[in-house]
Amino acid sequence: MNDESERIEQGSHPEREEGNGARTAATALVAFGTLVLLFAAAVVVFLLIAELTRGQWMLAGSAVVVLAFLLCLLMRSALGSAAVAMVTTSSIVAPLCVQMGESGIVMGLAICAASMAFATPTDAAFWLVQKLNNLSFKDTWITHTFGNAIACVVMFAIVILLNMCRGFLPGL
Repeated sequence: MNDESERIEQGSHPEREEGNGARTAATALVAFGTLVLLFAAAVVVFLLIAELTRGQWMLAGSAVVVLAFLLCLLMRSALGSAAVAMVTTSSIVAPLCVQMGESGIVMGLAICAASMAFATPTDAAFWLVQKLNNLSFKDTWITHTFGNAIACVVMFAIVILLNMCRGFLPGL
């Protein structure tokens, strides 16, 4: 037998091995980009807290909403649990929300938007998507995270619009 037929019998295919370097580089780039975004979000959270404590933020209501969103985003990425991230962020931001006279509804919506940003294997929905669509772990992670990220950004934009309309919309 020649070498190529032995490799095919053992399950190694030459056409699949060609793209491994590109896949590894793409995976490393995605991981590095995620770390950079998380670091940038942490810096923005600390800058927002500094601006709020000095009282120099002109749109303080928007700052609190952004702070709640980013804090929950960081908690979700660090802890992996959406419920724990939402409860922890709510307990941290609630006193600030009351003190500044902000809407608890808008804060809650911002926190909920951030909690669905990442898809982790600790979520039951992650495994439902994988099993029902017959996807590999990697494909599920990429697909589910991308969809959740789009939903998170769209919901946060809606929350910011609601916060801007808070003065004339009843109940906010």
